[in-house]
Parts: sequence; C-alpha cells; structure tokens
Amino acid sequence: MHPGRSRRPRPAKVSRIIAGIIVVLAIIIVAFYGGAGGTLVFLAPATALAGLYILATRQRPWARVLRGHKVGAVVLAASLVLFIAGTLSLPGPDVAELHATRPAGTDGPYPVLSVTDGDTIRVSVDGRSTRIRLIGIDTPEVRDPRKPVQCFGREASRRAHELMDGTQVWLEYDPSQGRRDRYGRTLAYVWLSENMLVNQQMVSEGFAHEYTYDDSYKYRDTFRHAEQAAQTAELGLWNPATCAGSTQTS
Repeated sequence: MHPGRSRRPRPAKVSRIIAGIIVVLAIIIVAFYGGAGGTLVFLAPATALAGLYILATRQRPWARVLRGHKVGAVVLAASLVLFIAGTLSLPGPDVAELHATRPAGTDGPYPVLSVTDGDTIRVSVDGRSTRIRLIGIDTPEVRDPRKPVQCFGREASRRAHELMDGTQVWLEYDPSQGRRDRYGRTLAYVWLSENMLVNQQMVSEGFAHEYTYDDSYKYRDTFRHAEQAAQTAELGLWNPATCAGSTQTS
C-alpha cells in the first residue's frame, strides 16, 4: 500500500456488507408483514443493489458459489422475479373486514315503513315514523326536485325496495357523524340481519358510491374496498353500458 493512499474496501468485505443488508431487511420485513410476500418485495431492491455492484465492479460476491461472466445480470433478473413473486404473494384486504357483522347494542328491530330511494328510508321507531339516511353511501337521485332523475337512480331505488320492503331492520349509529343531518334525517347503518349491512350491500352491488360527507366513519375502509371491487367488476352504475361511474345525467 502506497503512503497517503486510502485503503479501499476489499470486494469480499463489501460482499459481506451487502449480504448483511439483505439478511437484516429480511428479518425486518418478516417481522413487519408476517408473511413471505412482503419479504420478497423488499428483498428485491437489495438483490438489485447486489447485482448493480457486481456489474459496476466486476466482482463476484460469494465467489465460491457464483460462477460466470454475467452474474450481475442474473442477480438483477432475480431481483425482478422476487419483486413480482412478492407482490403476488402479498395478502389482499382482510375478508373479515370486507364482510361486516352486526355489533351488539344496535337498536331494533324496527319495521320499515317505506323506501324513499336508494339511501333513504322510513322506519317506525317506538311508533313514530322516522326518516333514516344511510351513512357512507350516495345513490343517484330520483326524488330531488332540484335535480333530474340521475343515471341508475331508478335501478338503485328498485334494489333498495327489493332489500327492505316489508322487513324489519336494526339501526347502528356512529358518533363521528352525529345523530342527524342538516335535513333532520337520522344517520345510521341499516342492518337486515347479522351479516347483511344494507349500506355496504348497495355499494358492493354497484348501486351506490361510497360517500364521506365530512369526517371519516366506522366502515369507510370496508365501503371503499366494496366500491373498488364493484368498479373493477363493472357492476351496476360502473358498467360502461349504464353510467360508467358518472351518475350526474339520466
């Protein structure tokens, strides 16, 4: 070594550092995700880094194992395979989250007196007719005197009639939304049974958009997952032959 010249790290040492980074990433990601998919996704950049190092320096980490002139390119290709495999292995939305279950403490059952449209009904609460606005959804208008009948409005209203005419429902309130809206309607999630939440059902079948009025609400993520699934499947108002997602015109 010449005087005054800094010592450059040996390739073997750099290789050990890169290998150590990969191992640490694997441990962290497994702990965070709890699954192999996340590990593969995040190992991909680390593997790509190793491949780039090999190509740039023409050194071969783990030289006793890896042979050949094009090792760097092979490792880079492996990183792409890791990324794709990891992405496909990542878990989707929790099935339990997508299928809500009626919680204890809901009010009811109350007889449904009438269905106004896709997101508003009247129920009998202690003998009094009470207007209920379903939280977290918005269906095309059919009765607003200020607006024309909107695309898929009649279909959404018809579906609400099919679900709730002549039934009894349970009401779940959400403190984040208040008890009533500015029109005096009671805000609630409407349950037909233990596992049938009308609000979610209307969204998942493509009869309603997910709708956040102001603050986030209890089932927002669930409704958004349902909306995305309906949009992907082109159900109801998402179908290009009906509204293609836009309900502003009839």
